Amino acid sequence: MALLRKSKDGEQYTHVCGGSLIHERWVLTAAHCVPIREDSQTLLQVRLGEWNTTNSPDCQWSGGEEICAPPHIDMNVDRIIMHEEYVKEFAPNAKLLNDIALLRLQQPVNFSEFVQPICLPSSNDDDEYTYADYAMDIAGWGNTEHTSFGGSPIKLRAVLNALSMANCRKNYPHIMSSQLCAGGETMAGTCHGDSGGPLMYQLAYDDKENRAYYIAGIVSLGLAFCNYSGQPMIFTRVEQYVPWIMGTISANM
Repeated sequence: MALLRKSKDGEQYTHVCGGSLIHERWVLTAAHCVPIREDSQTLLQVRLGEWNTTNSPDCQWSGGEEICAPPHIDMNVDRIIMHEEYVKEFAPNAKLLNDIALLRLQQPVNFSEFVQPICLPSSNDDDEYTYADYAMDIAGWGNTEHTSFGGSPIKLRAVLNALSMANCRKNYPHIMSSQLCAGGETMAGTCHGDSGGPLMYQLAYDDKENRAYYIAGIVSLGLAFCNYSGQPMIFTRVEQYVPWIMGTISANM
């Protein structure tokens, strides 16, 4: 998983959103996380291999021995590509349509045990297919309360259940087929700073001996005061954008 940081006018980088490494030079995130204007003075940086932002490197004790991961990697972004039909609308009944963007890194990433890309799902045009009842993971460094600032220093994780479109529309009548819903228990959900991060699930491969993470959604639209009520959140449905993702990467290598 990636941590997105921004700096404006030479100021110190600060955490703004999450993202997902999908290629050695490309990170997937939400369009509402990135500057809209081409002439914006805001610089974006992607941090990879991070867990606790207050420590470098991240270490833990096991069997009386301290084991440390390699230091995190900070990568500059040299290209931001938002979906051309992105609609930004923070208002009652907001839809935040096509809330997806790609970030091209200045240099390729060297994959390691601690820095790995997430898999893209197969493209699917079935409007009613929503991973219903799948157990999904979300993770991020977002705020732990809607009144707090600066986010969590440690990457946190929660488990959500994907909902059918019918159940989702009970809470969000205007949801589109390019979006999906997932919800969890009270006190488990996304908050400010988690936007752009992945909604993930695991699938077995290699005769079921190994498992890989796939990205189903991108954190897009939650509740105004963070999602601690158990009410579902809205995610950009990645499978509908796989052709756009692959085409954009191919045209901008």
